[in-house]
Amino acid sequence: MVDCTIIGAGISGLLAAKMLSDAGLTVQVLEKGRGLGGRMATRRRNGAIFDHGAQFFTVRDQRFATWVERWKSHGLVDTWYDLEKSGRHYRGVPGMTGIAKQLSEGIDVHRETLVKKVFYSLSEKRWTVTSADDEVFESRALITTAPIPQSLALLTESEVFIPEKQRQQLASI
Repeated sequence: MVDCTIIGAGISGLLAAKMLSDAGLTVQVLEKGRGLGGRMATRRRNGAIFDHGAQFFTVRDQRFATWVERWKSHGLVDTWYDLEKSGRHYRGVPGMTGIAKQLSEGIDVHRETLVKKVFYSLSEKRWTVTSADDEVFESRALITTAPIPQSLALLTESEVFIPEKQRQQLASI
């Protein structure tokens, strides 16, 4: 059993995993796809590199700016362009997936692991996550960073209680 299971190896899931790991907690990340980065997806074909998910990102939060500066120092991002109206736009170097690969270093990531059910035992104070291949993962905490429709469907199928007001707020995103 680990401290935290994270569903989704996109930027949110990997940032959460990295921060928790850096704080001394044990984490495992479950990703349904083969690759890392979620919507930060890079393809390579015949020597060409192109991002077919997010092509750029902006910074609106100082906490995130700290990460971006770290990635810049490692050569993973660079300024793409800067507009007075919308601010500085960053791109991955050579592609966006490099950020995800760097964040995943030292993290226990299970790729091609589709989560089919989550269950919280109040008496044992632990989450049990079951994959489509019937693998079982246990942890004290659970974070889901999958897109909200997928997360809500998983929680609903797993019969996890979400107060109606919060459910409606999430569903409206």
